[in-house]
Amino acid sequence: LGHLVPIRKMREFQDLGHTGVIIIGDFTAQIGDPTGRDESRPPLTAQQVKKNAEKYMEQLYTVLDKDKTEIRWQSEWFQKMGMEDVL
Repeated sequence: LGHLVPIRKMREFQDLGHTGVIIIGDFTAQIGDPTGRDESRPPLTAQQVKKNAEKYMEQLYTVLDKDKTEIRWQSEWFQKMGMEDVL
């Protein structure tokens, strides 16, 4: 429910002819990102992340137009970065 408002807004833009872009946080999921939590989340394998993402995408496509949705992976950027880029 927390992301429903921006997802519905994205659908409105799709209805106006735009392509919506969803970014899947696969990189941080694989390292156990603790953002907003008292303890770290357990790291996930690439296969676990992909399986979870497929479930999310199924849910997204109940609202979004699949043909007007582009899925991008966070790792497309972060895997290319070294520690000096992060810091």
